[in-house]
Amino acid sequence: MSNIFLATALIKLAEDAAGCNDEENKSHNHNATMAFNETMLNDDTEVDDDECKLKIYGFQPTSLITNIAVISGLMSAFLMPVIGSIVDFTSYRRMVAIFGASTMVLIQAIQIGTGPKTWFFMAILQAIAGFLYQVKILALYAYLPDIARDVGQLKMTDFTSSFQISQFSNSLLFLIFISGVNITFGLSDVVTAQISQATTVVYSGFCFLMMVKMISNVPALQKLPEGKTLITAGFAKIIKNTKGIYTHYKGTVWWFFIAVVFAEAGFNAFTTVSVTYLIGVLEMNGGEIGIIFAVVYISTVPGSLLGAKVTKKTNPVLSWKINIITFILINVSGAFVLVGPDQKTLVYIWGVLWGIGLGWHYPTEKLIFSLCVPKGQEAELTGYYVYTTQIIVWLPPLIFTSINESGLHMKYGLLSLVIFFFLAWCSLMRMDKWSAVLEAAAAPNKMFDIEVA
Repeated sequence: MSNIFLATALIKLAEDAAGCNDEENKSHNHNATMAFNETMLNDDTEVDDDECKLKIYGFQPTSLITNIAVISGLMSAFLMPVIGSIVDFTSYRRMVAIFGASTMVLIQAIQIGTGPKTWFFMAILQAIAGFLYQVKILALYAYLPDIARDVGQLKMTDFTSSFQISQFSNSLLFLIFISGVNITFGLSDVVTAQISQATTVVYSGFCFLMMVKMISNVPALQKLPEGKTLITAGFAKIIKNTKGIYTHYKGTVWWFFIAVVFAEAGFNAFTTVSVTYLIGVLEMNGGEIGIIFAVVYISTVPGSLLGAKVTKKTNPVLSWKINIITFILINVSGAFVLVGPDQKTLVYIWGVLWGIGLGWHYPTEKLIFSLCVPKGQEAELTGYYVYTTQIIVWLPPLIFTSINESGLHMKYGLLSLVIFFFLAWCSLMRMDKWSAVLEAAAAPNKMFDIEVA
């Protein structure tokens, strides 16, 4: 959640560096906008006239955060197979988690120094931090399938919901604290971001120390194939897994992973895009955005509970389908209603709706993964699962940046996320019945011929 305050500060600092807030440049910016409208738009296409059209490093300041997401996503897409190889073929799973966590804390500590002279360097570090977060996630997710096998579907449903509520609740406390400090003392966005980063170092550092004590060492479950390195083995394994899943589990795991590719691209981009949207369109400051996300995170708690209830009444896949369709409707309505600063008060309504959708989505997706993975391939496919969450995560921010740089209203960038949600829903519609999914997961493995260490 510190990303929210840091992103706000980085955009403000980029605007200052571009000259958007200089009085003599404001009229120039207005004239540039009008010239753009007259030369490039000969129809009634909507343009955001209030947004600064001046550029820094070749881009508009409001494109900075989505550009960071693009870089981070591309790093994950190209490097996660290597991290997956380390988790699968070595006994360093625990060390991978520790490395990801500790370097994240180090970057947060450096970013306390965010300011007018350092903002661009801090933006580069933020792209690296996004990749390191996925490194940590990959190592930790490898523990989930074993837990699911031990406790069963109903208990794992409660566990995943509880995990998500715990995560969101801690994030909420952080948001309330930082937003409260910002409002109470009337701090600038930059100072708020500095306090946010310092708090993160203490808060997350303590949690990561607890993690180090709790997670266990895991021996290598597979031997590195002859003639392969950790680098080549990772990509070779992704190709092999893809062929095996398509051949033997097309109606179950295959369509689930396809759905994950599109759903995670959309949901991961949502936070990045929404922060940019709240700043660029609704002209909100860091404290206001913090309050909005506090509302979002409060609403994830009933969202997680609602998702668990719907899942128990139906099944995890049907529950996820309903969740995705609901989120599409929420985003489409928000894009057409929240079109300017005059709609600031309405954002809180969508904050509640967004929170319910997010709180429903994450535990449901993780539950499906925990239960549909073929028996004996939990560790093998955990890395594959994390990779599918990252393979095109860079694409929605890139589309948003392209729309923003073209001068169109940002609502079209927000609407572009719907494409990915819809493709995820279509993929889920191709899955077999839930009973068949469970039967396939419990059946003897017919997919892999691997040498166990």
